[in-house]
Amino acid sequence: MEVLGIVIQPITEASKYLLVTTKRQASYLVYCKKYVENLRSEGEKLKLKINDVQRLVEVAERNNEVINDIVQGWLANAQGIIADVQRLDNQAQGNLRCFHLRLRYKMGKEAKKKIATVLGLQNEGNFTSISCPNRNTNIEFLPDGDFYKFESTELAMKQVMEAVTDEDKNIIGVYGMGGVGKTTLVKQVAKLVKNESLYEEVVMVLLSKNPDPKGIQDDIAKQLGMRLEDGSIHMRACELSKRLNQPKKVLIILDNLWDRLELSDLGIPIPRGKEHKGCKIIITTRDMEVCDIMESPAKIEVKVLPEQDSWRLFREKAGGVVDTLASHDLPRKVAKECGGLPVAIVTLGRALRNKDESSWKNALLELQRSNPVNIKDMNEKVFTSLEMSYKYLESEEAKSLFLLCSLFEEGYHISMNNLIRYGMGEGLFSNVNTLEEASFKVHALIGKLKASSLLLERESDNWVKMHDLVHIAATSIASRNGHGFFVKIGAGLKDWPEIENLKECKRISLAENNLESLPDSAVCPQLLTLNLELNESLRRIPERFFTGMKALRVLDLCTTNISSLPSSIKCLENIRTLWLDRCRELKDVAAIGELKTLEILCLKESGVDKLPKEIGELTNLKLLDLSRTKLEIVPPNVISRLTRLEELYMGHSFNQWEPEGAEDARQASIAEFKFLKHLRVLDVHIKTLSCMPQSSTSGPWKNLMKFQICIGGDYMDRETQRFISVENISFPIPYLVQSLFDITNELSFVCCRGLTNLADRQELRGESLEALTIDKCREFGMSECLENLSALDVVFCNNLLINILPSYLVKALQNLEKLVVIDCQELQEVFNSEGLVDEHAVLTNLRGLHLKNLPSLSIIWKGAIPIGSLRNLETLIVEDCGLRYIFSPTFPQFAAQLARLLIKDCEKMENLIMEENFPSQSPAIGCFQNLQYLIIHKCHGFKSLLSSSSAQELTCLILLEVHSCDGMEVIIRKGEEVADKGVLPRLEMLLLSCLPKLTNFYEQVRILNFDSLEYVGLWSCPELKWVPLGPQSAPNLKCVDSSEWTELEKLEWNDESVKSRLQNLFEECPSLFAAWIDPFEEIY
Repeated sequence: MEVLGIVIQPITEASKYLLVTTKRQASYLVYCKKYVENLRSEGEKLKLKINDVQRLVEVAERNNEVINDIVQGWLANAQGIIADVQRLDNQAQGNLRCFHLRLRYKMGKEAKKKIATVLGLQNEGNFTSISCPNRNTNIEFLPDGDFYKFESTELAMKQVMEAVTDEDKNIIGVYGMGGVGKTTLVKQVAKLVKNESLYEEVVMVLLSKNPDPKGIQDDIAKQLGMRLEDGSIHMRACELSKRLNQPKKVLIILDNLWDRLELSDLGIPIPRGKEHKGCKIIITTRDMEVCDIMESPAKIEVKVLPEQDSWRLFREKAGGVVDTLASHDLPRKVAKECGGLPVAIVTLGRALRNKDESSWKNALLELQRSNPVNIKDMNEKVFTSLEMSYKYLESEEAKSLFLLCSLFEEGYHISMNNLIRYGMGEGLFSNVNTLEEASFKVHALIGKLKASSLLLERESDNWVKMHDLVHIAATSIASRNGHGFFVKIGAGLKDWPEIENLKECKRISLAENNLESLPDSAVCPQLLTLNLELNESLRRIPERFFTGMKALRVLDLCTTNISSLPSSIKCLENIRTLWLDRCRELKDVAAIGELKTLEILCLKESGVDKLPKEIGELTNLKLLDLSRTKLEIVPPNVISRLTRLEELYMGHSFNQWEPEGAEDARQASIAEFKFLKHLRVLDVHIKTLSCMPQSSTSGPWKNLMKFQICIGGDYMDRETQRFISVENISFPIPYLVQSLFDITNELSFVCCRGLTNLADRQELRGESLEALTIDKCREFGMSECLENLSALDVVFCNNLLINILPSYLVKALQNLEKLVVIDCQELQEVFNSEGLVDEHAVLTNLRGLHLKNLPSLSIIWKGAIPIGSLRNLETLIVEDCGLRYIFSPTFPQFAAQLARLLIKDCEKMENLIMEENFPSQSPAIGCFQNLQYLIIHKCHGFKSLLSSSSAQELTCLILLEVHSCDGMEVIIRKGEEVADKGVLPRLEMLLLSCLPKLTNFYEQVRILNFDSLEYVGLWSCPELKWVPLGPQSAPNLKCVDSSEWTELEKLEWNDESVKSRLQNLFEECPSLFAAWIDPFEEIY
């Protein structure tokens, strides 16, 4: 039985399975029609689900959101199944009526399976989320055509990209004036960063003046694909910080920042040191100071385009019409008015595209007259942007100073003195009582305006400049909003203009016109400033002209041709600043004595030849400028009454001072200065020593902060703030000089005697002395304490027999940067180190050395040279000296930084480096490795200029010029074998002229590569056989110049193609020196 059970049980199980299978197979036949109908029904339901999901996808796509991958996959599968359902249904419609068992079975089986799939898709389609935010929603990557690739923009781009990849630059500040292209630049940076996979995520947020912290957080979160709950700023910051502190590298661009933004409060981590270097921030701002307060280690300025790039961009935007206008220079004039500002160039170019010549002329006229009202989009896209920079200035004083700049002509430099004197006159500055305080204030405000890109940097701190379009914006602002400005500068006016609301005007500028007449009177009860400068046709002011201007505080009549002041000048009861510079016909200014409130009186270069005694009535006067006048008489007791005087300028003017205590004095004396207790600035010429004060208490000398005092001889101009020149005196030096010696920056002794005693006067330490000139002095001595001396000039000192700097001074003058020695006939050496005890480096800051007309000079440096000495010498000029060579065999190592070498009129010189007695040495190695300019003129003792080893070292040489050296036979002579580094690889300009014996350039090599050579000049070299050029030489050559082609044609040519190429370049050669900048100018 057990055996039977074992056999029967499997049979029973198998039969059950067969029964179920058979039953299922049969159902496909029996219920085929039902399955197909059910499939059709469920398929319709799936279609409805697909439609619902598709509508949600379309909404998400309109919101620029990213559709989830699972949703996209579901839609694809669902739409595929619907196609299958439709196909099966179509088959069923035609085949279910026929009694075909096999076909019914197949259709029923497929329908049953599809029902399960459709039901599954219906269930899967119940999505909780269709999409997610686009992580780069706000970044609009630029097509290549929207970023203008010029040299200037690519330089800024390169700087930003270098900072982006520098791990130590956590915050990068990009600054520049409005409309200069900062946003365009950083968008291009974002594009490059993404394309080059430098950062995994890039976020860009546009900020407003008063940024909303939650709004910034939301913008960043949205672009990172995360959602922030609507909680407190701190809680949201914590969530954002967690996300940004992940290992992913994230670049965050904050565009248009106006003030400090606390990044950590927003949840933006600031990497410090080794901490999370993956997150980096770029800020753009109009204000450079924002970069500082954001503690940005990298500040990159986006500047306006140079003129050539401006024209290229303007031409592109204006189109072909620029070539069709009858006035060919008109488009360039219009483009120039944009001042290189890209937003203005693009806007103006598009506005004038395909316009006729009248439209172009009108646009130019409107721009020149600061009133471009009819140029499409200029106000909206250009001036509104520029005005925003003004609007967001926090200081009212800065705003006032900015508007004050509109009173001066656009495009020209504005003197800081003008701004100080105008501002002081108008009383613009709060808590300012003195001119010195006003100067501090103006410099600080100018710094703020420059940082805000409303003023431009200039080379000198004494001048500023306003961009032409910024000037137009300033003029527009100044004429609105109750500021009361009326400005018509350079408009060609001949008569006083009709001014609407004249009674409400506060400031009028009619500078640089052709005004010939003024109205008999002008009723301007609120007028504070009137600027009529540079109206040279104006010769007369009507007597009653000023009667209606009693509030006037600043009057500028500079460079007019008035010969007298009207009687109504006395009506100016509130006048503070009166400017009469360059009024050369004006001689009598006695009427000014009526102006009791006057604080600033400028008569520079005026026709005044006698200072009226009435000037002594101006007891509130703080500044008096009488410089460059023909002043011959200054009555006694006039200057002494100006007890509030702070600044007095009399350079190139009166110098006939009376001695102190002279009887029946007709002129003022220097002793009167002792009453000027507030004097801080003095510019004066004292012709004779007898007029000098007899004691240090005879004047306000200790209070002076700036001075230019010339004693004896002629007056000298200097830019230095504290300068004294002394001529024709004997020791002891005057008390005045002694009083100021320790604060003097620059001192000049001319034809003085007994100066050897200077070194022995312990009280004359000269610790502030930076520049010293010794001229025509028989002897002199310098104290070792002159440690701050940076410039020393020794001229016409023929009694100097040995050296300029003995060993004790060589050691002491460690800050000396420039030494000039000229016309010392007996001088034998310049430096002497024989007395040095230690071997510490000396003269390590010397950068320039100029030696001229020293016929007895036999050596530059005598004695051992301590290692490291002269290590920063960059420029060496030797003219008309008795040297046979420049460098001794041990000297070159100390001239490793030499960049400029000029040797001229040295008849005895035979070599640059003394090589005799050192045949086994190669003294030039390491000598000229940084030399860029080498010029040899009229040195007839040279037979060759360089050895091959020296030439190998000239890897940085840009210019080589050899002129009028009668003995020169070859430029580079044969020498010992050296490793070939290539000869003169960076040479750009080669000039050889008036060399009657020159036969060869390089004695050892016939052909050189000259990879950088651009210009070659050959003149009057009759024996020259060939130039070292082959078919592959000088690929960048642009110009070959000579007196005539026949001089070059006679040379030997191995390859006629070289000759043909040079002939073409000869015929097309531009001027060699059109853009020449003298590399030796700074030391001459």
